[in-house]
Amino acid sequence: MPGLRFDKKKIAIMQGRLVDSERKGELQFFPKKQWKKELTLFKKNNFRFIEWVASSHNLSENPLFVNKKLNEIRKHCKKNKVKIRSIDAQFFIKEPFFRGNNGSMIKKFDKLKKLLINSQKLNIKNFIIPVLEEAGIKTKPEERRLIIGIKKLSKLLKKKNFILLESDLQPLKLLKIIQLINLKNVGLNYDIGNSAGKKYNFELEKKYFKYLKNIHLKDKDNQQKSVRLGNGIADFEHIFKYLKKINYRGTFGMQAARSKDNFHIAEINNNFKFLRKYL
Repeated sequence: MPGLRFDKKKIAIMQGRLVDSERKGELQFFPKKQWKKELTLFKKNNFRFIEWVASSHNLSENPLFVNKKLNEIRKHCKKNKVKIRSIDAQFFIKEPFFRGNNGSMIKKFDKLKKLLINSQKLNIKNFIIPVLEEAGIKTKPEERRLIIGIKKLSKLLKKKNFILLESDLQPLKLLKIIQLINLKNVGLNYDIGNSAGKKYNFELEKKYFKYLKNIHLKDKDNQQKSVRLGNGIADFEHIFKYLKKINYRGTFGMQAARSKDNFHIAEINNNFKFLRKYL
């Protein structure tokens, strides 16, 4: 299958998945106390790519947000032979720059801009902005401000790097937005589990698949709760069949449910075992 071959080394794993949770009930978080330890676990288990998380509750303490700590990230990634492939700007869900008064919107935009600039200093390929949940687009003015802001941010990208929008918008509305942005270095991140949870029509989603640069590997049940890959309602067979058909060449990120009993490595490997059927 051209372009789709299973290699766990090439699938980025979400930061925080290999260590005990520091934020009860949160699926995505930056492990402030354990990020260095987690990188050693990446090396020990032969995992090569990580998706770094910038969460709202401790953003100021995230070394990716602190200029003088970027070398610390470089040092520990190099030592453990780990490459940061993507940034998940999770804090955007709480602080979308397209909503609020002028002063607050400028502050939120500048915060995202700073994170993007630092990500480019580390030459990180994908900068994922979650335009979903609380940061979902609600009005035409918000849509317009999003498009203007993304176009401004795109000018800060290094060659071959991307801003990727992850959204829970209806498929055709998302297609319209990415077409209006109309830039080669701005694409989409597709979350298999989120889409399944929303029960979107895959035939409509296909219309924007040419803009996909990264795919989050996730599954959800009928209550929209994240579960182990294959235990939910996502139709992986249908999705991967189509990815083969279009010869998808983008990347993947493991964002499946966390282990319930803190057997984190075993949980990741169970998900990899499931993926072997499709990759």
